[in-house]
Amino acid sequence: MKKILLFLALLVTFLSVSNLAKASTKKYMLKSYELYEENTLYEGEFYAVNFLALDLSDIEPDRLRAFAENGIMHYDLITKESIDSIMSDIGLTINEEFKSILLNPDENPKGYSYYFIFHIDKELSFVEDDSFYGTIYKMIVDEAPNITDPKIHLLNYDDKITLDMLKSRYEASDNYDGPLTEEIKFETNYPSNYDEVKIGSYYITASVSDSSGNKTTVTNEIKVVDITKPVFSGKTSYILEYGSSFTIEEILNNLNCNDNYEKNISSDKWKIEDDKKIDLECLEPQEFIIYYVDGSGNKGEITVTVDINDTESPIITINDLVEVSSSNPLSKEEIINLLINSKYIPNEYKNVEIESKYFLENKPGETYDALVKMTNNDDSITYYRLEIGVVDNKITNNDDNKLLFLVCSLIVIGFTGGIIIFVKRKKAL
Repeated sequence: MKKILLFLALLVTFLSVSNLAKASTKKYMLKSYELYEENTLYEGEFYAVNFLALDLSDIEPDRLRAFAENGIMHYDLITKESIDSIMSDIGLTINEEFKSILLNPDENPKGYSYYFIFHIDKELSFVEDDSFYGTIYKMIVDEAPNITDPKIHLLNYDDKITLDMLKSRYEASDNYDGPLTEEIKFETNYPSNYDEVKIGSYYITASVSDSSGNKTTVTNEIKVVDITKPVFSGKTSYILEYGSSFTIEEILNNLNCNDNYEKNISSDKWKIEDDKKIDLECLEPQEFIIYYVDGSGNKGEITVTVDINDTESPIITINDLVEVSSSNPLSKEEIINLLINSKYIPNEYKNVEIESKYFLENKPGETYDALVKMTNNDDSITYYRLEIGVVDNKITNNDDNKLLFLVCSLIVIGFTGGIIIFVKRKKAL
């Protein structure tokens, strides 16, 4: 899921890198023509209309104006002198056969015929009394081809998308020539051999031309990224002898790190979290996190556990949980006195030490491991393992012990004081 989320996060980052250019030569080519017998001209089409009149002044102005106001984007008189410029103005190339028809219309009762060319931007209908027009031709034109842009922007290196796979995502068609996918030409710096693909940016340009010479081009920038973490393997657990000479380097020698892109990563590039070293005199479990961050920022890690086994010094486990209150944290000396008073450890010794995270954290509800190292009078060493449980603002068993100890102490002090007073009074008598 993280991988998917990371990839998704990277995809959103590069959506702004869309197709760099989508260009087409905007022109039309007259491919053929047909006699048009309907009384409606349709949006987006080209028509040639033959007006019957002795001259333009004979055409009723209101009717011609109605043509212009109701959707004719371009119209002009077709004459031998103007036809080429008119075609150029509207981006239409016309063949010589149809040009001849336009320039030499059929005879009509008035003896003259004028052709106008129309490009309609909305539907327009004639009415029956529009007797000023004669023949209408619908022009069959060829527009620039269309390339379906797959919008390829971001590729994951591990997906191994080849150049052929990229090309297969493009399709092209033309309104006159039909499917043109097989005619697409590609220009790219993306390697044809996937083994040569590197993390970074590439481009791919697809272009296609139709039979009229209209050309469409689409260019995409492609970014190849790596979202896969390096993978560690090897030995992750050690039991070492107390005071041995084992080092962190020996742990590293028993590990391997491989990355999907950078391949085998040597140990001199790894990091150890917090730069920890092995403490061969610490009898608590020790954890070491070894990690490596690849060039794309992906972090791989492994956790190695080290236990120190002291074969010379016995380890005694205190099974009873020592409870303390979070509101009344105890010092190391107080914990040791509590253990002595509870007869968990002897009260005669040369030196005693205790280590636990409890003294740093003291979180209610947590249970902490503790290790007591006692140097006996004969210089031998005994270890005691125990657990310290932290409760929230409660009277604990240990608090009860302390209270009992206090009450007993007061009773002893009172009894001792009474005896002293009794003796003094007796001497006075």
